[in-house]
Amino acid sequence: MSANSIYEILNFPSNDPFVSAAVQPFSANVQYQMNLMPSLVTTWQQNDIATSNTNGYFQNPAASITQNLLTASSNIINLTEDFYGGNSEAITTLLNNSLSIANNIVSNTGNNFLYHTNRLSNVVDLDENVDLPHYQTVIGFGKLLTYIVNKTDGVQNNSILIGGFSSILAANSFSANVSNTIYWVNQFPDTLYQDELGNTYSSMSLSNAQSMYTTLSSINNEMWNRRQQDIGFFNNTRSVIERYNNVSQFNNIGQTETDLIMNHIGTDKIKSRLNS
Repeated sequence: MSANSIYEILNFPSNDPFVSAAVQPFSANVQYQMNLMPSLVTTWQQNDIATSNTNGYFQNPAASITQNLLTASSNIINLTEDFYGGNSEAITTLLNNSLSIANNIVSNTGNNFLYHTNRLSNVVDLDENVDLPHYQTVIGFGKLLTYIVNKTDGVQNNSILIGGFSSILAANSFSANVSNTIYWVNQFPDTLYQDELGNTYSSMSLSNAQSMYTTLSSINNEMWNRRQQDIGFFNNTRSVIERYNNVSQFNNIGQTETDLIMNHIGTDKIKSRLNS
C-alpha cells in the first residue's frame, strides 16, 4: 500500500514568513548521517501514524469470558437476597457457600482478574499502580533480564519474558473452566421458588449443588492463584532489575568517579570489588 505523509499532518506554518525564513536545508554531512540511519517506521506504521489509526492492536483473550462470569455471579446474588436454603442442611450449606464465593468473585477476584489481564494484554494504559504488572513493564524488564541471565547463567530460552503471563497463556483452559462454572450457575435460578412469606428457597439436588460449589470454588481459586503467580514473578523480576541498577552504576566509570569512590566516598566493600 502507498504510504501517507506524516509531515503533512504537522501542518507546518509555511505561510509565516518568519518561520519559513528560518528553515535551512541539511548540510551535506548531516544529510549523509541521515542517510546512514535506518527508518524508524515501516510502511504500515507510517500509514497508521498519518491516518491517526494507532489503537486497537491488542486484545484480552480472557476479557469476554471473565465478564460473563461476573454477570452470571452477579445475577444469582441479586436473585437470592432473601435466600433461606435448600431441601437439606447439606444442600443449604453448599448453596450458601456458593453464593459467598459468587459474591467474592464480583467484589474481589473476578474484577481484579479482569483488571489484571487487561493490563497484561496492554488494552489499558499504564496507570499509577506501578507495583502491579503491565505488558509494557513486564516486557521491558524481561528483555533486559533475559540478556543479563544469558550471560550470567547461560539461559537460552524466553522463560523470563513469559513467566509473568500465566493468566494470558492459560486463557483457553480458563475459558473452558469458566464455561463449566457458568453452566451450573445458570442452572441455579431455575431451581428457585418462594414460599407464602416471600422467602426464597432452592430445589437444587445435592449432586448439582456440589457441582456448582466445586466449579465456583475452582474458578475463584484459579483467578486468585494465577494473578498472584504473575504478580510474584513480576516482583521478583523487578527486584533483580533494581539490584542490577545498583551495581551497573559502577560500569565504565571514569577517572573522576573512580577517584571519588576510592579516595573519598567509597566503602571498603565497593573498593574491594572495584579492585578485584
